[in-house]
Amino acid sequence: NILDRMAVIPRYYEAGGLDVNPQIVKKLHNKRKLPAVKKLIESLEIIYDEEIEHVQKGDKWFRYLCDKQGFEAESHYMTILEAYKLRGKHRPHINVEARKEAGFSCDELLKLGAKSCE
Repeated sequence: NILDRMAVIPRYYEAGGLDVNPQIVKKLHNKRKLPAVKKLIESLEIIYDEEIEHVQKGDKWFRYLCDKQGFEAESHYMTILEAYKLRGKHRPHINVEARKEAGFSCDELLKLGAKSCE
């Protein structure tokens, strides 16, 4: 169903990319003088910016569909994650800043395991 898809693909999998991308760039940073690594870092930075937009769009449609179907979006997101056995499978680091920019609330991020959210 489309509601589950909007929860799982952009808000779970694509948002997971927001969590790991900066860590990958950081690991590559000390080798940035190598042309291939420099190109890779540039590509990852473009992907990161585009991924925020993808998650934003998915968040918008997810919330719209929840509203249309009478669900409270944030609690229904957790319900969907549980139904697909994805709750608790988030990586240890949640990129709070990027996820907030993409539409997640602090309450959601804390429930997903963020250490703090401002």
